[in-house]
Amino acid sequence: MALSKKRGEASPAYAIDARAHIGHVHLKVAELERALGFYCGVLEFEVMQRFREGAAFLSAGGYHHHLAVNTWESLGGSPPAAGTTGLYHTAIVYPTRAALAAGIALDGAADHGVSESIYLRDPDENGVELYCDRPKKSWPRTADGKLAMYTRPLDVHKLLSEIGNVAVPEGPGKGFAIHSNVQNEEVFFSSAVCGHGSMLGASLRVNYAGASQMTTISLRIASMIARGIAFLLVASTCFAQTNGSTRSSPPDDIAAITAQANQGNTDAQLKLGDAYLRGRGVTQSDAEAIRWFRLAAEKGNAEGQYVLGSLYAIGKGLGRDDAEATKWFLKAAENGSAKAQYNMGVRCAYGRGVPKDDKQAASWFRKSAEQGFALGQMGLAAGYANGLGLPQDKAEALKWYTNAAEQGLPEAQTQVGIMFYKGEGTSVNYEQAKLWFEKAAGQKNGDGEFNLGVIYQHGQGVEPDLSKAVEYYGRAASHGSVSALSNLASLYQHGTGVPLDQARAVKLYTTAAEKGVFEAQNYLAGAYLTGSGVQKDPTQAAKWMQLAAAHGNAEAECNLAILYQTGVGLPQSYKDALIWYEKAADQGFAKAQHNLGALYGIGLGTTKDFVKAYKWLLLAQRSGYKDSQQALDRLKLEMTPKEIAEAQRLAEDWAGAHAVP
Repeated sequence: MALSKKRGEASPAYAIDARAHIGHVHLKVAELERALGFYCGVLEFEVMQRFREGAAFLSAGGYHHHLAVNTWESLGGSPPAAGTTGLYHTAIVYPTRAALAAGIALDGAADHGVSESIYLRDPDENGVELYCDRPKKSWPRTADGKLAMYTRPLDVHKLLSEIGNVAVPEGPGKGFAIHSNVQNEEVFFSSAVCGHGSMLGASLRVNYAGASQMTTISLRIASMIARGIAFLLVASTCFAQTNGSTRSSPPDDIAAITAQANQGNTDAQLKLGDAYLRGRGVTQSDAEAIRWFRLAAEKGNAEGQYVLGSLYAIGKGLGRDDAEATKWFLKAAENGSAKAQYNMGVRCAYGRGVPKDDKQAASWFRKSAEQGFALGQMGLAAGYANGLGLPQDKAEALKWYTNAAEQGLPEAQTQVGIMFYKGEGTSVNYEQAKLWFEKAAGQKNGDGEFNLGVIYQHGQGVEPDLSKAVEYYGRAASHGSVSALSNLASLYQHGTGVPLDQARAVKLYTTAAEKGVFEAQNYLAGAYLTGSGVQKDPTQAAKWMQLAAAHGNAEAECNLAILYQTGVGLPQSYKDALIWYEKAADQGFAKAQHNLGALYGIGLGTTKDFVKAYKWLLLAQRSGYKDSQQALDRLKLEMTPKEIAEAQRLAEDWAGAHAVP
């Protein structure tokens, strides 16, 4: 292939055949069944064939395989360390926006102009992108016709409107993130509002954290179970735990087991089904496996019913069918299967095959939990912790998390550590928090390792030890903790416990930001805006500010509004500025309330409205924003007493609706 002088661009002498395409992706994984639980149980691929020991070929729509997973060189292995080369992500194209919107827990989302994408990670920490292409004629292009892709926040609410009856979460991790306050450096843009002077004193300053905002404890697991059950638990139940006790070594005497199975012995039927499913002692056959599992299930065997439900859930050997999966899970659950009861809890929590019902989900989780099933205990704990189907009760949540943690579930161990750290359901106890984080870290759990790094960095329950903090952050980053990347970046930025290295800090921040870490995105926005550690670049600043604002952080939303209002890094747009000010103002952010009032008072991006202007300025003034009183005094001169009274009433209504309980 001939290349032009500009590296990477093909010369006119050769172009790849337009019919060529990527045939499949083959991934190395640590545990085959866990990987199948994700790709089949969550993303809903179909297993087309198992190959030898430790490999499977997966497809959408009957192709021989679009995706393959194997453990041949990676059994029990760990994800590659941060900063190493390898797969960035596997991108899966969906035919429509509605298909893309179909209820998968997200790691991030973006609009690239040519496509809309959502991001998540598989159990081996491989990046996965799910996207839907826009029509080619609408792709963004430069003036000379070249492709001009970009990265902007994706309107997830609008995407989810493509499907019905979907509960839209309030925001990633909302209510769970802990950030330390740092000294702010203010970046001044303008003393006037676009030629109108400063009649209402709009504050066009972006507050930028000159030092990085470090996450002080990882609550990623807590945010993942805000809908009642951790995402990774949903994945693990689909196939990794399909058989439970039937996962065994090859049967000693297939002939004898077959004879017993033919005589109606359900235990033998289960063993024979498992043998065919795994190709142990017999030729692998999904059809034969399903036949024997169905015979056991139809005789009322709870394990057979559970396995059959699982096979319908992932579409292995038969078409994926939520209704059939739910039917058999329900039969197994009513027959006392703790695993099936847990699965029914998940289905009720998410509305899969049944109406979404948090109370019913909690009831099934309780049945499973009371039988000692760790995942059921985790589900019940999440219900108590978040008030989902149950009265919120942190002490009960801690009790059930502890029960699951004592069975060795690392996610539960991390959650117990967090509750001791925060003093939820118990008094603050850093020593106990450290103990539980160590248990999770001993299983290479990235959140447990990250939290140990935080404890050692800040000396909470231990003597401060920056070398240990750096060590645990490094381990956590290698095991998928993106927050660890951000905190490591801060240490390199300031030379704390490591040599000062701005270039490495920016690289780590960028990796974390690309993986959706708010603190890293927010830091990069400010860094590019001011040229702190990087070359000043308003366009890059705006890009990262957009992504940071998409997390729902009020200060980031206000800062993005300022960029739109001043036209820094983005085309000037008062309408967009108004939208983002409203988002931040509605969260009670005083500067946004003040600036929103100023825009309404001047009539920028909207029709001039003195009543709304007065309302927002009054709310900002009550929050202590120093410039608002002067703006109110000026505005009164333009208003009637009736208008002022109406604005005051609106402000009272807003304050009442947003009062903290």
